[in-house]
Amino acid sequence: MTAHVVVIGAGYAGAGTVQSFEDEINDGEAELTWISEHDYHLVLHETHRVIRNPQTESKVAIPVDEIKSPETNFVRDRVTGVDTDDRTVELRDGEPVDYDYLLVGVGSSTAFFGIDGLEEHALTMKSLDDAREIHEAIRAAGEEATQNDPAQVVVGGAGLSGIQTAGEIAGYRDDTRTPLEITLVEGLDEIFPGNDPRIQGALKKRLLERDVEILTGDFISEVDDEEVHLGEEESMDYDVLIWTGGSPVATRSPAPISIPTTARIGSSPSRISRPTTTASSPSATPPLSIRVMTSRHRRRRRLPGRPPRSPAKISLARFVARR
Repeated sequence: MTAHVVVIGAGYAGAGTVQSFEDEINDGEAELTWISEHDYHLVLHETHRVIRNPQTESKVAIPVDEIKSPETNFVRDRVTGVDTDDRTVELRDGEPVDYDYLLVGVGSSTAFFGIDGLEEHALTMKSLDDAREIHEAIRAAGEEATQNDPAQVVVGGAGLSGIQTAGEIAGYRDDTRTPLEITLVEGLDEIFPGNDPRIQGALKKRLLERDVEILTGDFISEVDDEEVHLGEEESMDYDVLIWTGGSPVATRSPAPISIPTTARIGSSPSRISRPTTTASSPSATPPLSIRVMTSRHRRRRRLPGRPPRSPAKISLARFVARR
């Protein structure tokens, strides 16, 4: 009997698994169904570009039909549950989907760490819709501001996502001459925490050149509808607040991850020379190279910042083929 494999999610894990499976499995060995509420794969570490220019959406959102083969069945729907006893995936709009093997790659959520008011008042940066919302928020705030009274934009968290978000907002400000003041807030004593000091220094220099104010050493302690409170005594007004402070800590030991080797800060990429690490855990995000299909030919394109495929990775397709 032909095995039915179901993949949930169109992020790096989901799309990478679909491509690897198609490369490895032989005709008739298994049937593949791919489920996602979005009909595109989002190049997540490039999504911040949409904040500056929404017309770049087509460059960061790759249609699933350009990734999968025609033989793979794609279902656009939201997964509402998985019944492991009956081996079915429950969908919001469609009928349940049976499976023999299931891979869940739905990504992470934003962690708010119990900070009062943060989730209620802050925008996040986890999706294409998030980037669109940030663009619209800074555009609207800028329309209400003047050069003498600029709109205040606060970005919480100075990891890679926060740095890139602040840089793109600065690019939008400069492109449109919108009166914005941008502040990047990091609770630790350095931006891009835990990384090479030379990289930290280069990123800080670039941000300051873009007139982004950097505040380090005080964590956001509370947020209301007008102010961001830092520590116990300080506070600052804001018109737009974006939170990029991380994801919930996993209950298991996290697998190694790779950071993109090119990080955009505004209009130009800044090269980050940092060795990548290959994940060895089955729960880690697999490498991904996307197959682009046209009516004339097929060719591969590797997503920016993704490491080459590891020969030691666990292959779901080979596992199914050996059953």
